[in-house]
Amino acid sequence: MKDEADGSPLLEVVLNHDREFLMWVNSYGPDAEILEPASYRDAMREQLERWRELYR
Repeated sequence: MKDEADGSPLLEVVLNHDREFLMWVNSYGPDAEILEPASYRDAMREQLERWRELYR
């Protein structure tokens, strides 16, 4: 973990299970953003789109 120039924290991790990681990120809600890899950003986006459709 390190601080970015703007003061925001940056956490880098090595993963064994992407599903558990996405659940962990979800626990932070909109206070967290997946920067990379793009496949994880896409997976999160797809999940959020499914939720949006469910609660329309």
